[in-house]
Amino acid sequence: MSDQDKNPLKKQLSKSSLEKSLQMISPPQQAPITIYPGPSAGMANLSKADLEIAQRLQNLRQSQMENLPTEEEMASRLAHLKGLPEDHYTKASTAAFQPPDTRTQTQKASDLLVQVCIIQPLLT
Repeated sequence: MSDQDKNPLKKQLSKSSLEKSLQMISPPQQAPITIYPGPSAGMANLSKADLEIAQRLQNLRQSQMENLPTEEEMASRLAHLKGLPEDHYTKASTAAFQPPDTRTQTQKASDLLVQVCIIQPLLT
């Protein structure tokens, strides 16, 4: 036997039935390409009534962008709705973080006595 007869991966000369049936099948068709219109062509296929509505919506968006309230105006409106003073949200907050007091009870009592002794002579 020759080397080609012993080799299991030898090249087949005849086509198998699977290969024949695959060749008879037509190649798959490509999916249709969908082209979406850009923003400028968005209203090209609209009816007359839809065009009017789209134009009104665009005008409304533009007018609202021009008349946006400032942060101060919104804060005063919110305060008014909640029944608070108008400067409630705009005034500077005096609350600040205070770290916890790590002194012992004895030290705290001693410091209070010192403060009382210092303040009491000033009051008399």
